Amino acid sequence: MSGDDPLKATLKGASMEIAAAAAAGGGDQAELFDLPCSDPTGEIKAARDNGSKGGRPKGAQNLATRELREYLLKRGILPQQALMQWFLLGPEGLAKALTCSKAEAFDRWARLAEGLGKYFMAPMTPVDAEGKPAPSFAVFIGGRTGVVGPAGETLPPWAYLDQQNQELTTIDAEASKDGEG
Repeated sequence: MSGDDPLKATLKGASMEIAAAAAAGGGDQAELFDLPCSDPTGEIKAARDNGSKGGRPKGAQNLATRELREYLLKRGILPQQALMQWFLLGPEGLAKALTCSKAEAFDRWARLAEGLGKYFMAPMTPVDAEGKPAPSFAVFIGGRTGVVGPAGETLPPWAYLDQQNQELTTIDAEASKDGEG
């Protein structure tokens, strides 16, 4: 144990020296080391003096990703453009091109529309009668999901929608009776 004490003291002294040197240099640890390579233009020193941390600037693309995208685009068109070309055929055109029934073609056409929709419209949030975003509560009990009803019971999502629609039709019916009388 006594052999470890001089080693601990030496390590402690060295760590205190490093901490003091770092504090004297404003906490920048790069000041503790010489430049790793020659800097004939002074660019590295200037960047360090300006506080630049190096690396890729914000918003810069990964070079390999950009090169791969450019390579693929030279070989053809964007995937969204290819999907749009098929979508523009319509269900009948798809049925002829794919030699399938109109019902099958319509299903495929609907999937194309669903996939392309995100490029044309932002996702919409459900709203209540006042136009405010509707609260959504998901309850997982024994692997089942549902919506919490007004009395705390778990309702399936379609029951909640039926309840909302029923309230709206009741309000509309009362308003039409008041308007007639």
